[in-house]
Amino acid sequence: MAFTDFETEQLRKALLKETRHCAVTLGMKKTSVDQLTKAVG
Repeated sequence: MAFTDFETEQLRKALLKETRHCAVTLGMKKTSVDQLTKAVG
């Protein structure tokens, strides 16, 4: 099942927000894609 354009944009924004949060709190080296996707859902 594909995402709509709206859903894709919402996911992109949520991932970027979580990436910034993790980068600041954990640092880029300790941030994983798995952490980001779990946090976003």
